[in-house]
Amino acid sequence: MNGFSVPVSAVGDELAAGAEALVAFIAKSVAISDWGLLQARELFESVPEWAKEDHISLEVWQKKFPASKEKSLAALRNYYGVKDLSELLKKVD
Repeated sequence: MNGFSVPVSAVGDELAAGAEALVAFIAKSVAISDWGLLQARELFESVPEWAKEDHISLEVWQKKFPASKEKSLAALRNYYGVKDLSELLKKVD
């Protein structure tokens, strides 16, 4: 899943490294999820007339904030603090 695995036969240092990588992966997943919730909160709060609403339907949300590939990529660039997502490949190398 997501390119991550720990061999079933792992023991000792290999198991410890795998567990450490798993914890790091989970931490990053939680950070991205938290960031997404913050982005949604900021969008919600940008519409003052929604403040007294108990529920905003998906249809209303999508009409107000239409999704696009460009917006999604811009959000990811903002999250990672890069001008171009290809810069992330350089950070991995």
